[in-house]
Amino acid sequence: MFINIVIIVLQFVNTIYSYQWGQNTEILRQEALKASHPCTCERLMALYEISIGKSATHVGKATKRNPQTFMAWVLCYNEKGSDAVEFQILIKFSNYST
Repeated sequence: MFINIVIIVLQFVNTIYSYQWGQNTEILRQEALKASHPCTCERLMALYEISIGKSATHVGKATKRNPQTFMAWVLCYNEKGSDAVEFQILIKFSNYST
């Protein structure tokens, strides 16, 4: 019983809700191919592969990354769309008085 529930939850987590953002799997692929940064390309291509039926574990093994990373990208995408997985450089500036 517990194992079945876990499998259902993992399948739910790996579901890409591209329709909610007016996208389909082909649009995810096209966005990945024209992404301005390699990290954004990697994230969108991983979402594309998961959306066509591959598991996060399979994609993780193929790319030598932790599958939980991909599940986090899926959750971010589902909540906020493709902008949520766009690579951003965060720079912190310290306010030093001289």
